[in-house]
Amino acid sequence: MLPRPLIAALLLLTASPAIAGPPPSTPSGLQATAASAGSVSASWNAGGNDTSYTLQVSPNSGFTSPVYSSSTADTFATISGLVANTTYYLEVDGCNTSHGCSAYSASVSSPTLANPPQTLTKAFLGIGLNSITVAWAALPASPAASTSEGYELDASSTDF
Repeated sequence: MLPRPLIAALLLLTASPAIAGPPPSTPSGLQATAASAGSVSASWNAGGNDTSYTLQVSPNSGFTSPVYSSSTADTFATISGLVANTTYYLEVDGCNTSHGCSAYSASVSSPTLANPPQTLTKAFLGIGLNSITVAWAALPASPAASTSEGYELDASSTDF
């Protein structure tokens, strides 16, 4: 017969459930780009053994007040409903049912695009990540006093 302390230790060891499978890995390669005036697109590389991911988005790098936190099985997401012309910080972790979630990835930042100026709405046809599209009515070719040799377009990300 085994002594009582040894029996209790054996029972404790056999009663502990085994955790199946390896733990999740932190996803790598997180990238974020502005998708529109109110949205950001993100993508990342799958971590080993991950079955889902939690993406967090915050207007501050400390993630003290995230404006978005959602779970997805995909390695990409587009987050809508954000404020235009604002920088957001993103981080992602990997999760699985056996072990919970990994540490969050290194954060990245991306601004949302600016809204077109309200006073020149007809001139601005579109704003993209690296471009704007504008249009205006050309001056007539004649008479010479009413025509132009060219046009000058000034652009700035801040006021002139």
